[in-house]
Amino acid sequence: DQAGDHFVIIVGGNQNTGYHYFDPATKYVTRGTSSANKFTREGNLMKSTNTCTGSTHYYTLTSIRQNK
Repeated sequence: DQAGDHFVIIVGGNQNTGYHYFDPATKYVTRGTSSANKFTREGNLMKSTNTCTGSTHYYTLTSIRQNK
């Protein structure tokens, strides 16, 4: 799908509170699973504040794969 090779796993949340996610790309389990890892919607972008990088980044959601 040309989306790249980095992904996160949304594990809970909603549009009002934001979406908590796990980031399997970090070697630090506590950072990758921190409750601070959250996406919030800002316009057409998903804003991420996380402990993996310690800063705020803006991402464009490129695909959603639902686990059934």
